[in-house]
Formats: sequence, C-alpha cells, structure tokens
Amino acid sequence: MKIFSLISLVLFISSCNNNPIGNKIINTENIIDITVDPSNSKNVKPSTIFNSVEFLTFKNEENIISNINKVNVAGDNLIFESDNVVFRSNLNENRALMIGRPGNGPGEYISVNDLYIDKQDSTINILDGKSGKIIIYNYEGEFIEEFRNPNFTTAIGFTKLDNNNFAIYGGAAFYGGLDYRCFLWSADNKKIIGKFFPIGDEHKYDFFIDANNFWDDGNNILFSYSFKDTIYNMEKDKIVPKYAINFGDFTLPQEIRENNYEDVVEFVTRLRESNYAYQATNFYNLDKYLYFTFQYKSNRFRSFYNKHNQKTVIVSKIGTKENNFIEDELYYFSKIVIGSNDNFLFCQVDPYEFVSIYDGIKENLNEEEWTMYMKGNPELEKLYKLFKSEDPGNVILKLEINTELI
Repeated sequence: MKIFSLISLVLFISSCNNNPIGNKIINTENIIDITVDPSNSKNVKPSTIFNSVEFLTFKNEENIISNINKVNVAGDNLIFESDNVVFRSNLNENRALMIGRPGNGPGEYISVNDLYIDKQDSTINILDGKSGKIIIYNYEGEFIEEFRNPNFTTAIGFTKLDNNNFAIYGGAAFYGGLDYRCFLWSADNKKIIGKFFPIGDEHKYDFFIDANNFWDDGNNILFSYSFKDTIYNMEKDKIVPKYAINFGDFTLPQEIRENNYEDVVEFVTRLRESNYAYQATNFYNLDKYLYFTFQYKSNRFRSFYNKHNQKTVIVSKIGTKENNFIEDELYYFSKIVIGSNDNFLFCQVDPYEFVSIYDGIKENLNEEEWTMYMKGNPELEKLYKLFKSEDPGNVILKLEINTELI
C-alpha cells in the first residue's frame, strides 16, 4: 500500500449568504493510493471475472419499462428509474410497482435526476431537477414529504447524509449561480450550510455527467467526480480525502486541463490524442472490490480495486480465446453498469441492440453452429426468442463478481 502524505487540505465551506461557516483544515495522513497503470491492463475471459449471469425483466400494467438508467438494491427490493419514472420490484419476481406518479403537483415529479434509498427508514428519495425538489416516498409509493430549493433545478446527483442534511452535486452546471460544484443543504432550516469545490474556467468545456457521484461503502458516504482523481468521505460539515487515483506516468498534466479550449469537442480530442489516462468515474461499491472505469486514449477500461489487499485488476477487454462469439458479445453489455449490491453488478441491456448483435452473429454461423451455441447458452436462447417475438422493454444483466479475481 502506498500512502500520500499531504500537509493539509483546505476546504472552504460557505453558507448561502457566502459568509464562511468554518474553514476546515483537514490533516490527511492516510490517503490510500489506488495505483492504475493502463500498460498493465489485460484481456480476460468472462469466467475469470464473473461467477454467474442472470437476466432480470420487469413489467408494469400501466407503463412500458425501458431505458433503465439507475438501480438501487435494499434487501430484496430493487428500486430503479425508467424514462423518468421510479419503480420498485422484488429481486425474485418481475412485477414492478410504480413509485409516486409523474406530474406538477405535490408528491409528483417530472424528472428523476437521481435516487437515494434510505435503508434505515425504508424510504425512496427522488431528486426532481425540473421541479427543483426532493420528494420522499415509502416503499409502497406513498408520498411522505418534499423539499424545494431553486438550486435543485441544475443538480445532477444527491445523497442523504443524515435525517436532516443532504449533499447536492451539480458540477459545472452550478457555474454562474453557486459557483461551487457541491453544496450541503439542511432540511431543517431549508438553507445551504456548506459549499465545496469552486468552479473555474473549466466550466466552458466541462460538461461531463457521471453515472453516480455518491455511493455508500457500508461505513461512509463517498464522493467523487470526473477528472478529480480523488475520492472523499462525505460528512455533514466537511469532506475528508480517502482514496487517490494514481495514474503514475500516465497522469494527465494540469496544464492540459487549464488550456483555453473552444468547446468540449476540442478538449476531448486533445485528451484522446495524448498518452494520458483520465476521468476515473462510474464508481460502484462491492463487498470486496471498488469497481470503476477510466479513459485511456479512445478506450474505456474497467477496473476492480481490492479493498483488502489494495491491488487492482485493469480490464481492457472481456472475451474468450475459443472464438465464442456468444460470450464475447454478451459481455459487451457489461460496460453499461447502472448499479451494484453485495458481489453483483447490474448492467443495462437494450433488446434492440441485443437482437441486432446476435442477428449479426447468426449470419456468420451455419445452422448447426448456431444451434450448438444457443443450446449451450439457454438463457441467451430464451432472451433472443423473447426479444424477436415482442418488446419486453429493457433487461437488467445481473453479474456475480468472482471474489478470487485478485
């Protein structure tokens, strides 16, 4: 394990009237270094990473469930967002209950920018950016209460720190208003009680939206955002650095970030032409690992950081050496991770893309080869036939991660 020793990190926290409520100087002697070296990446077989594969489908009598973007698990409950509607289902069945309802009135929502599941009081918290509010329901979809704040309208993600305090993230969208990427908000006094990470000139091209900015590691709420390369413990009055993503010789120089780019296209083009690794994001917590992805040139790499021995496996491609087209294409979908729980990653599968991929495979195999592949993969055969005959909406791929991976 490598430890960064920093003398101090000064976090300026301001209230909504810009008066400081406490300049926190945090001594950080135990920041854990997550070493990420893209030159050590490797192609691996699916069986090396995944112990099992399961497909989850959901149906609701009133709604077509498609475009599932976020998944949260609480016990046997699976709560997810589909086309700005929230549903709750059981992991052992495919019926889905709609939570609340779309609309402009009290207890209704127009958009679902983010979800937070409070497992202690069994509530579902929804950030509705278009309405500028946070809405709270119980697991049966019954409305409990809601909070409004004009700054919620440009928020991207949020989390609940305790019964009365929320952390809200907006990134560069907060430029010209708050001018900080993240703020703390008190439900008691309906005020902003802290601000973090001032926004600079990067707002001109920094339009990156992360899959999630907050996650629970079982002990703390953790926070990060694109290009920061640091993961923080988030508390109600301060944040404390916990992990540092260390790309070593592949670290993106600060001067590249500080150049005056015309737009985001010019910025991304410059990055992909470089030999640097960047944008560690899409963090998902597992029992043993911290899963995340990062960009190197034009490729996105998947990483599994072992929280116990502090080693990292970097995966450039998941495939087989036996020319098994079925397996290779199946794990293409594992790039789109939308949730995690215990040792499982949940990934989105688009039925139309699924059919298109496997139709292409079928064209390159004779009838005997196709039949053999399908019979050897009964779950795939079942899905393929289902998708060809009707539109079931999106499917979630549930992947069990091998705890002996590293």
